[in-house]
Amino acid sequence: MNTEFDSCYISEFDAHGIVELSQLGAATQIRMIRVSLHLTAAHARTRNNEALRMAAKKGHVDVLKELREGFGLTADDARARGCEALAMAAKKGHANVLKELREGYGLTAADARALDNDALRWAASKGHVGVLKELREGFGLTADDARALDNDALRAAAFSGYVEVLKELRLGFGLTADDARARQLSALMHAASNKDPAALFELRDGYGLTSKDVLDGLAAEERAGSGASVISEEIEEARIASSEALLRRVWGAPNFQRIETSRARPIAECDAGFCKILDESAAVNTDDFEEFVDLGITEKPRRLSLVGRQPLAPAFARRVCASVAGRIFRAQK
Repeated sequence: MNTEFDSCYISEFDAHGIVELSQLGAATQIRMIRVSLHLTAAHARTRNNEALRMAAKKGHVDVLKELREGFGLTADDARARGCEALAMAAKKGHANVLKELREGYGLTAADARALDNDALRWAASKGHVGVLKELREGFGLTADDARALDNDALRAAAFSGYVEVLKELRLGFGLTADDARARQLSALMHAASNKDPAALFELRDGYGLTSKDVLDGLAAEERAGSGASVISEEIEEARIASSEALLRRVWGAPNFQRIETSRARPIAECDAGFCKILDESAAVNTDDFEEFVDLGITEKPRRLSLVGRQPLAPAFARRVCASVAGRIFRAQK
């Protein structure tokens, strides 16, 4: 927009014009309107401080300064609608806006924590490391803030594959492996679903998640997907199988807990029965159910378990056990 207005054009503006100009970042024009039309803070506060909120959302620091220095807006105005200005700036990645809201308007850590640390969670979910650093170094947010809503920020970053955000949460805020294990290792499984190994490498090398965590996460996924319709279950198994392949590639098959193939320990417990593990030389006929009948089992097992471990997803059980333990006898559904 032009920075010059003639008096006739200026006279057509009222308080609502400030909102539109705030979205455009026209700080000079807003100043000219304020002086020419003798506008006050009340005019700038129209629509529940929408001018301030739009300037924050668009990243227009000069407009925010004009609203504060010229119109006299205060911290109370910046707190309108639950500190929405701060949250929207964080969502859009405007760390400089957060700095102005803190240094200029006087917002504090309490304001940044509004709505269960909405600003921090938005920044993490959108990959804005600079905003996270401002929230931590400027506003003084801590690991407890980063853990809001059961580590929602970490899960969101893992799902989107934002490695730098994961590093900031770990190195800056001090999150640990226990945080990455929240909600049954959903951060791990979200990262696997995204098909981006970079986040998985950070969870492995940075946070210290192990092959045991992988197995536990897959077991939780299997349990969560049980009880769905046949079509949904097939789709879910296909998704889990895809995640399993990536997880094995990142952690490496040799790192998974191996099952002994010795006949001295031929039985592994299962949710609804047993699975017989045979060595590589054994002849296996998966259509034959007689061996289970001989063992006194009348119901075919639905899930395979490693000895002493939680149930595994069927697809994962077939792949891992077949590769590290030889031939597996498993009754099919």
